[in-house]
Order: sequence, then C-alpha cells, then structure tokens
Amino acid sequence: MADARVVAKLLGGRMVLGRRVQTAMDLHEAMEGRLPREALSYFVKGRTGLPKKEILKLVGAREAGAGRLRRRSADRLFTLADTLAEASSAFGSETKAEQWLVAPLSSSMVNQRRPISLLTTPIGEAIVRELIRSSAVSS
Repeated sequence: MADARVVAKLLGGRMVLGRRVQTAMDLHEAMEGRLPREALSYFVKGRTGLPKKEILKLVGAREAGAGRLRRRSADRLFTLADTLAEASSAFGSETKAEQWLVAPLSSSMVNQRRPISLLTTPIGEAIVRELIRSSAVSS
C-alpha cells in the first residue's frame, strides 16, 4: 500500500473523510464506515489524465448524490487512489502515473491492456502493482 496520507489526500483528506489520516489504521477506520460519495467527486475532479467515465465505470458508482458509497464501490475507489499514489511515487509525478494508467502496455504479460482496466479484480491489482514496481526499478 502507498502512504496512507497520500491516499487520504486523493480522497479529499480531512475535509471529506471527516478525520485526520496519518496511518494505514486511520485510513482503515475512515473506510470502515464506508466512504462518503463526496470522496468520489473529489477524486474525479482532481484527475486530469484519467477519464471521468472510466473512473465511474471502475468504481461502479455515480458521482452525484449524498450519502455513502456502497462497500464494493468504496473498495474500488480506494484501490484506484492507492494505485495512483503508488504509481505517482514510482514514476515521479501524478501526471505521469495517470498517463501510465490509461496507456496500453506493451508487456506480453498483459496483452496490450491498460493498467486501469486490470483494477477490476484482485489478481489484476496484483499484476498492476508488480508492473509499477518493475517499471520503477527499470527507470
């Protein structure tokens, strides 16, 4: 997992999550009651390189409305934010990480798939994280 503070910031930080997040346990506790829908809106608005339509499709939720995200949608949003944070650290910028997430990969391991399209399953998430780590090492 990426730095919990970075992930929390991508989800709106204290303003949206309603608490200060310093540790993975803080983030766990913030998510335990399900993420507010506002976290999705905040995440979408902050992304210039990730198409809104793809974010909403991956998360499986609509941006508008009040209340909380369903557990699965909250988990998917967390996975996307955590992956973006990890990729940003590995590639040196959020912009580069966003570009990488939506670009088809030449690796035969993923058959020209885009990393964002793999984040729909736990094994896909593991593949993306391995690709991030191997890309960071070879950079």
